[in-house]
Amino acid sequence: MAESDKRMGSTAGAVPLLAGHTPGPWELETITCKSGRNKLALRCASHRICDINVFNETDHANARLIAAAPELLAELKSMTLLFKIALLSTTLEIAKQARPLIDKAEAAIAKAEG
Repeated sequence: MAESDKRMGSTAGAVPLLAGHTPGPWELETITCKSGRNKLALRCASHRICDINVFNETDHANARLIAAAPELLAELKSMTLLFKIALLSTTLEIAKQARPLIDKAEAAIAKAEG
């Protein structure tokens, strides 16, 4: 067992830690607890990623945003690349205006990817 797995308390049958996030798509599944409260399970095709306690509509909205994260990240990366390519054939003024947007998008991508 790798040293990082030991520190994380890895158990037999657990999904191995990857350098990146669990690939999407991620889906939400409503689970009713023994207490009668609902929680949401965030799942991918191969396993359950985490459970999210749901107390109000804000919690539902947060869960939907989390579930959409892999697709949002992939689309942002694609759009950023296409935007950079498009800027090669545009005016300097447009490129100057676009550069801060690209920088913000790349910062968000870096934050998501660690």
